[in-house]
Amino acid sequence: MDSYDKYRSLHGAIKELEKMSVKIWGIISGPTSRDDTPDSDDWPDDANFVLVCKAEVDGDVFDGNFYFEELNDAYEWSSYFYDSIEPLIISGYTNDS
Repeated sequence: MDSYDKYRSLHGAIKELEKMSVKIWGIISGPTSRDDTPDSDDWPDDANFVLVCKAEVDGDVFDGNFYFEELNDAYEWSSYFYDSIEPLIISGYTNDS
């Protein structure tokens, strides 16, 4: 695969991510800090907290890890589900770099 094909594949993958939406149906556990988790070496570098959530993508439901830099951001999700049974919908992909 030459560099142009790699670019096309990456560009296609990014376009698919832009169309994807994730429904978060609830929190299974957390927030848990990096310091309290033995496998936190596998976490993204900037993640300090994790929520394990019941999530859905294209009708497939799964338990997934969602990472946060700040504890307050994780608590915002917790507060949302304290007051609501509606899913939290995360749409699209943004590249902040």
